[in-house]
Amino acid sequence: MFDSLYNLNQLNPYFWKSIKLLNIKIISFCDAITKICLNEKIDVFDIRYFLKTSENINYNLKKFNILFWDRGELKIKNWLKYFNKQDIERITVIQRPDPRKKTSFISDKDKVDYNIDVKQIGYIEKEEYKKYLTSHNVYICPRFREGIGISYLEALSHGMFILGLDAPTMNEYIDNNKIGKFIKLNETENIKLSLNEIIQTQKNRENLNSEKYNIYKNKILKVKYFLEKNKENNNIEYKNKIFILFYQNIYNFLFLIKRILIKIKII
Repeated sequence: MFDSLYNLNQLNPYFWKSIKLLNIKIISFCDAITKICLNEKIDVFDIRYFLKTSENINYNLKKFNILFWDRGELKIKNWLKYFNKQDIERITVIQRPDPRKKTSFISDKDKVDYNIDVKQIGYIEKEEYKKYLTSHNVYICPRFREGIGISYLEALSHGMFILGLDAPTMNEYIDNNKIGKFIKLNETENIKLSLNEIIQTQKNRENLNSEKYNIYKNKILKVKYFLEKNKENNNIEYKNKIFILFYQNIYNFLFLIKRILIKIKII
């Protein structure tokens, strides 16, 4: 997953060289990872995950009904400038942060001006969460980067318009201006989302999701063949494994020391 590799600094060249030497096969859900694998001549199976289009899509929403899951990274305030106030019926903010993260502050003024309903809840049952998806038509991706991005793919399967940062994997799964829009971090251009356009293109988003889901279904059938081919070539001498993993761990250790020194402001 791209987010895990990024956070663990596993996008460094030593990591991928060790993958190559260990003859590990990669199933990639991210174009950025696929490109690295191809460059390093690693055996990779490239696939995009999509969900079946829901049969319970709401066609009756005539204004923006925005859903934002506050996971402790991006803030709802960063996204408000892309909407005209008069086009918004409500914004639902689910405050359920990831481990070691804190939810963002929302001013009383913004709550009133944009009709923001804050819900501080724990685990949500699947059927309960589907009610949120069917009662909203815009979903804002809550993180700087994703592994696959199950939350926005769930929203897309319900015909919702997806808004996210121009970063993996959002900018790989979101067909810009077709099923959503990705924004560059610290965007200065005055962009306002068109209510009429988003309402009118809802059916297009459903059709595109169904098309991509069918591609996924057909491609997933080929995974078994990918994993089984060239099995006899996947053996490697034990001493080489030790050598590779030793240098990879040395690199990660030095990276950890660097992060600690930066944090305590020595470098």
